[in-house]
Amino acid sequence: MNEFLDQYFPADFISDYITNTPDGLSRFQTYSLYRFFQAVSKIDKAFTHKLQEHFQAPLTEEPLETVLNYLSKDFFFSPGIRENSFDIFYLYYAITTVETQTDIEYIPSLIYSYCPLLGKMDFADVSTEIHADYKQETVFFGALYLISRSFSPLLTHYLPKFTAVYQEDFHFTGEDFVLYNFMDEYFEIKNCRNNPKYKELIDTLILATLNAFDTTIEQCTLAEGLPQLIRPYSKFAGLYRFGAFEGASLMDMTEATAMMKYLFEYAVAYELRNNLFDFHLEEDRIITLDNWKEKLKWYNTQYTNAFDLAISSFYAAAMSRKMLRIQYNENLKQL
Repeated sequence: MNEFLDQYFPADFISDYITNTPDGLSRFQTYSLYRFFQAVSKIDKAFTHKLQEHFQAPLTEEPLETVLNYLSKDFFFSPGIRENSFDIFYLYYAITTVETQTDIEYIPSLIYSYCPLLGKMDFADVSTEIHADYKQETVFFGALYLISRSFSPLLTHYLPKFTAVYQEDFHFTGEDFVLYNFMDEYFEIKNCRNNPKYKELIDTLILATLNAFDTTIEQCTLAEGLPQLIRPYSKFAGLYRFGAFEGASLMDMTEATAMMKYLFEYAVAYELRNNLFDFHLEEDRIITLDNWKEKLKWYNTQYTNAFDLAISSFYAAAMSRKMLRIQYNENLKQL
């Protein structure tokens, strides 16, 4: 097994997320089906119109709003959207399928038509082998959807088998999985983001970071209150130098604030991980969820790094939303 690639398809972490997150299973199903649609579109140019004829998605901004809502919930199973693609529609079709629990027969038959191998597999038998043929992108994601849809209790048994055939270009997950999987392993806990002690640690670091800049989560969503945007000075200055804008105006203020809070959580956890590596070099300095209040050192550099990462991520995300709307409206002309 490739240990480097394992971190991008961490079987135990995925299982914990699905088990301990209220909509974890549905997000996994949605993501797997979306990736199957995306994979098929690479080999069948007529696939997009085939799906549109079946789903009859409204040619309005409704599909886009549905997708943006899905992407806003968390980083896990929130894919990047390819430029000049119909990915927004593929994700919308996947969301519609999973949330409405429709197309019970259509989706499997569609998967079998592109992956005949899967029609012969008995996934109810946990001894079923996941072999080299699953290194094909369509087969890999088609099988994950079928198992999670019809045999979800067995998913935990199958995920390690899929790890063995995972390919680097699948990009199943990104830095967020690596980050929180690391936290689980470092603190020797499961599902760290729902652990009270871990949440107290992260919430404390967020508050300390905000206090260091004399601001709040709400104020951070307003461009005129941020010196980075008026006088760019951080390592992310290039992002702002080409024109800052009020990102919160592109979305509901409540949604913008929730996004900013999530990004601060990620940013301080990312900066914390960088410091935990250093602390881990000496046994007597190891940080635990019981001693961090006494032993964890958080200096001005950490405040600045975490703050800049959160703010920069927010405005990059806001700009991406604006670009998505432009691309989506161009896509509508082609359907």
